[in-house]
Amino acid sequence: MRRVIGFTALSLAVAALHGTAVGLPGGEDDRVQLAPSVDRLEILRCIGFEQLRVSLRNTTADHQYGDLFLKPTGPLQPSRRQWSSYTPVGADVATPIQVRVAPDARVGDYELGYQLGDKVQASTPVKVVSDPAAQCVPYGRMTATATSLQGSDDASKAVDGDPATIWRSAAGSLPQSITLDLGGVYDITELRYQPRFDGLLNGHINAYTMAVSTNGTTFTDVRTSTWGASELMKTAKLTTPARGVRKIRLTITGGRNNFAAAAELIPIGVPVDVPAASASAIAVPNDLFAGQPVNATVTAGNWTNDPLEVDVSVDAPAGWTVKPVRVTIAPGRTLPVSVPVTPPAMPFPEPGVQPEVTLTGRAAPVGGGQVEGAPTATVWVKPDAPVFEQARDFGTPSSVVIIGGWTRVSPADVWNAGLTAGWVGATPTGRDRGAGSDALRRDHVYASAERTLRVSVPPGKHRVALLRGDVTAATGSLIVRSDGRTLVGPGAALKAREFAWERFVLDGGAGGRPVDLTLSGDAGAEWKLAALVLDRAVVEDGTAGGTVPATLSLALGAPATFGTFVPGRDATYDTSTTATVISTAGDATLTASGPVTLRNGAFSLARPLAVTLSKAAWTAPASNDEVTVGFRQAIGAEEPLRSGTYSGAVTLTLSTTTP
Repeated sequence: MRRVIGFTALSLAVAALHGTAVGLPGGEDDRVQLAPSVDRLEILRCIGFEQLRVSLRNTTADHQYGDLFLKPTGPLQPSRRQWSSYTPVGADVATPIQVRVAPDARVGDYELGYQLGDKVQASTPVKVVSDPAAQCVPYGRMTATATSLQGSDDASKAVDGDPATIWRSAAGSLPQSITLDLGGVYDITELRYQPRFDGLLNGHINAYTMAVSTNGTTFTDVRTSTWGASELMKTAKLTTPARGVRKIRLTITGGRNNFAAAAELIPIGVPVDVPAASASAIAVPNDLFAGQPVNATVTAGNWTNDPLEVDVSVDAPAGWTVKPVRVTIAPGRTLPVSVPVTPPAMPFPEPGVQPEVTLTGRAAPVGGGQVEGAPTATVWVKPDAPVFEQARDFGTPSSVVIIGGWTRVSPADVWNAGLTAGWVGATPTGRDRGAGSDALRRDHVYASAERTLRVSVPPGKHRVALLRGDVTAATGSLIVRSDGRTLVGPGAALKAREFAWERFVLDGGAGGRPVDLTLSGDAGAEWKLAALVLDRAVVEDGTAGGTVPATLSLALGAPATFGTFVPGRDATYDTSTTATVISTAGDATLTASGPVTLRNGAFSLARPLAVTLSKAAWTAPASNDEVTVGFRQAIGAEEPLRSGTYSGAVTLTLSTTTP
């Protein structure tokens, strides 16, 4: 039995019938004879298809109408599920057939045949077998370039796994070449060539040279040969495998009508440096709400010989909930996998810049193996509108309004008794930056002068948060005043795509009331407002306190010692200790007394002791602030030293002018 080496090495074998038929030879049931165009049809599972022509001969005196079938249907599919064939008396009818094999087709027996009604007239066994020794280079990993093309038939059509599309080189000009980037490193044993199968042989490659590259730059010829003209798949087998191949170049030196065409080019070999699984992309919905689950779609791939169990997940910041998903991916295929993710709840926006969040897609084989890719998506989590009394999205009258309970406020919304938010007097300008960001941040209102927004506040005190920022340009301060008070003062400027929440409290009184918010920029600069939320909960100010006693504390570490002074040598001796400072004063100063001379009874050193402090002043309270106190003593070679211990006292003083 002939074997074909390939990706999962599944081959489809069809024996030639050579005119034999099921039924009684020469009898009434022996009506139509079937013969395929090849003695044996083979399909590697990774290739996914094979082409052949089937000849039908009517041996009766009547016209016959029947069906060509491939059983069981499912893993193997003919180009038409039921191919009705009109077979004239005594004529041979050539029926073109394309058989496709599912990437995860089971190993087992199938049957190709011809039937009249329910009666099978002729058939042959088909067997799907597996040879795990080698594989095709998966279509999903390959890219291709060529020296020329015709129309839209570019080189990518030769590695897309679809035999209905073709690459065509420029007409009337050979040689031409096509180069395949394998997307990994393989030991290559052969190259399969599928000519176009549209009834034309124009561009059929007749003569070629195959070259390989291990570094992606330099190429070495490994085979020069010819192919006979037909629509059936051809192969260029190497005598010995080409090792460590990254790219293959096929140079066409002869072709029908002096150009080249290829439906598919499929390298076959053993992977050397190819991941078992990959994560190539991640997509997350733009409208992502705090505390609400969504699906992050991670595109995972299987580049092994067989169906592979893969754990697909998402790396997210602390506080997020992620539910990894285990899937089985067919060999040589990618699969978009929905991974549930939930951002943490946001009871109320925290003041300050709210950063964007990066999510990372992951795909790992269940049994372990090489992994490729860590795609990222940047998202911004919005407050969930239903938890608030009001949730307003500011923009133009035609801006996109995000889902989930948010409502638009535009310059056209002038206050009236029927509104809960609207403008009083002159209105700002609306701006919509368009697609490219989520619906809450893509638009805002702005002005360089003061504008007044009136908001209906329910009874009691309620927290309010305003969102300022711009997805395209920098943003200055937003100053908010109400009832003679400044609720939000000048703040830091924001970079493009930075957004910050500003918070304050509004009092709706006992029965609720409208409150005017005067919005302005710093020194007449442009201000921008993107969103507003008003808390449903009522807040009340509570008090708690404690008293701090006036404290100046200085604690010294272990006494400092120089060790041994050596007579008759010019030397400098260093030592140190620590002083720990505690101060509740507005400022503090640490000083050392001096000069101090070390003494040994009636004898003293010629030079005074040098004292240094690593820190000597504080402009705010300090707690357990450790200071290094350094001591240095210089002694000359001619200086007489008395045996015994030299010592001296240095007084450290911690003082303040603002107790």
